[in-house]
Amino acid sequence: MKYCLFTLCFLLLLPSYSQNKTDNKSSVFFELAGSGGIASFNFEKQFLIKPKSTFSWRAGLSLAPIDKNNGTGIVFPLMFHWVKGENSHKLDIGVGQGVTITTRGSFFCHNHNFIRI
Repeated sequence: MKYCLFTLCFLLLLPSYSQNKTDNKSSVFFELAGSGGIASFNFEKQFLIKPKSTFSWRAGLSLAPIDKNNGTGIVFPLMFHWVKGENSHKLDIGVGQGVTITTRGSFFCHNHNFIRI
């Protein structure tokens, strides 16, 4: 338990890195309580940028304790986003799939669907 708490505190202190270009934008970031479960490292890339909308995809990696029968889950969150709007208020629609492999050999998937305004 002490090791998990130390690791979580260390990860919270890591800075996020983002790289911006005029054509396309990509970023690497750490996310708490998101599509990867408790915490995940993610890479996101915009692949189609139009004046009023942007399309992007995201892939990540996370570890999540499940139970003593299944062990720890290795989570791979995969998402697709569409952002529509010009001002500070935009519509953000996303859909994704979290693929999980446990350390005890099981495999399962869970869905992530959301709409944010």
